[in-house]
Amino acid sequence: MKLLFFSFCLTLFPFESFSQDDFYTAKDTIHIEFRGRVSFIDSVHREVEVFMKREGELVAKTHIDTAGRYQLDGKILAQCYLTLHFRGEGLLEKYVSFDLTSDSINRFPVRFRPIQELDIDMTSLNTNHSITSIEVAKFDWYNEHQFIRLDAAHAREQKEFLKKYAEKEEED
Repeated sequence: MKLLFFSFCLTLFPFESFSQDDFYTAKDTIHIEFRGRVSFIDSVHREVEVFMKREGELVAKTHIDTAGRYQLDGKILAQCYLTLHFRGEGLLEKYVSFDLTSDSINRFPVRFRPIQELDIDMTSLNTNHSITSIEVAKFDWYNEHQFIRLDAAHAREQKEFLKKYAEKEEED
């Protein structure tokens, strides 16, 4: 009877076994990847460089392809502050930040992709404005559930600012 109950429990509560090699600890170097698509608000395709920085130091860089897609990966220390930048001639540079410095981050998968797809709309540089670069989104580590979380209030503020930025360019 105990064997039958044990078999029944295994079917209800399947488990996966992970080896020590399936995860990195917070003090190890991890492989991080980003991919997505870059589009242009004015529909004019331009060359865009995508690069990743770890606490200000360049980790990896690439360019978008003719369809606007990019894929970028690199190795970083698990607990760090990371930024992903999008820059092109005549375009407002945009970047996304990831605060992975939380002490509660215990384990990362071997290949860590914080976001499934990270798509960016590029905006022409407004020559009547002093801003040449803007942080469009911030993510941090959500301790309670152990995943990446968007700062939604910041994203809304930046979206509204960019809308006004584009309107100002059209007026001039």
